[in-house]
Amino acid sequence: ILAFASSLPQPNTMAARATYNFTKTWLTDPSTYPILGIMTVALTGASYTMMRYSTKHPDVHFDKDRRQDYFTYQPTEGEQWRAHRFSFANGKRNPINQSELFDPMFERAENQHIQR
Repeated sequence: ILAFASSLPQPNTMAARATYNFTKTWLTDPSTYPILGIMTVALTGASYTMMRYSTKHPDVHFDKDRRQDYFTYQPTEGEQWRAHRFSFANGKRNPINQSELFDPMFERAENQHIQR
């Protein structure tokens, strides 16, 4: 009977739960390291994207004068935004970005620095 009683799950008391914290729960078990790594990479990527869109996108304006102007579009800002996206897409050669359909994009002035 004593062996059976010791195999039953012990009730969680508030005092036992109060001793658990983030470090004890997540950093002492090696099986949680991949989860923490994935969460860190995802949070870093999301933060970078949020900051890039909120500071560099041509449609986002923090300046009050530009917000009140209905014709705030500057073609150079749009070209710079698109050039970054195009250069990122052509970081590694593949059948999609080497297709003849992309020839007009490679001929643009802002994309001349990208080699096929």
